[in-house]
Amino acid sequence: MKQKKITIIFTDLDGTFLNKNTFRFGNNKKISKNLTNKGIIIIPNSSKTIDELKSFNKKIGIKFPFISENGSTIYNLKYINKKLPLKIKIGRPRSIILKIFKKRIKKKYIDKCIFIDKLKLKEQSKILGLKSKELKDALNRKHTIPIKFIGKKTEKLKIQKIIKKIGLSFEDGGRIINLGDNTNKGIAMKKLLSLINKKLKFKVNTIGIGDNYNDIEMLKNCDIPCLVRNKKFNKNDFKTSKCIYSKKIAPYGWAEVVKLALAKVNYKV
Repeated sequence: MKQKKITIIFTDLDGTFLNKNTFRFGNNKKISKNLTNKGIIIIPNSSKTIDELKSFNKKIGIKFPFISENGSTIYNLKYINKKLPLKIKIGRPRSIILKIFKKRIKKKYIDKCIFIDKLKLKEQSKILGLKSKELKDALNRKHTIPIKFIGKKTEKLKIQKIIKKIGLSFEDGGRIINLGDNTNKGIAMKKLLSLINKKLKFKVNTIGIGDNYNDIEMLKNCDIPCLVRNKKFNKNDFKTSKCIYSKKIAPYGWAEVVKLALAKVNYKV
């Protein structure tokens, strides 16, 4: 019996699918619907919360399965196939993460971390670029703690190494850093692909699309990695001969790399 082949696009959202500042998605809504109708599976793989991603699905009008909070939870797998579970939790609760962090990290480093959920509403809104319900959804985190790091780059690299040693993660997404469990977008993606292979026996072509540091592990583990142009993160930060780099920024850079990536697996956008 011939093994069924499917193509899955794992994509970051802010700065990749959506414009980083305006959160507009250009023509990507139309493109996504077209691809979904052709049987291509699109899975947002984001630092966003479950509430934010549910809201994103509603806005775009497509029932996407998704990975939230930098690989902490895989959700809506029933949209891929009814044999798959609705949800898979990977990350531990944020209360446990915070307890470990405060116990194991020296005060001199903790003092460099501004906890976003402890700030006033106006400051939260300014940092995250969100208001009202969107801001509330972004702060409703189950597995990660958003942080604004005010130390030097050398200090940030030092604390990242320490956090990794104690079994946690310090994922830099551009606007903020998310303190979380020992998981990331790449780990969650591989876990999902393993489940698809075990339960459905499908052969999967994977395309990964990102724009920042917290996308690296996802891009490393995809058949076709794609990088959407970002002035603060570029080719020098992720070098590989098989990566497709966009000339445009989001949202237009997303459409650009999708077209090129799908051509490699004989699909036309």
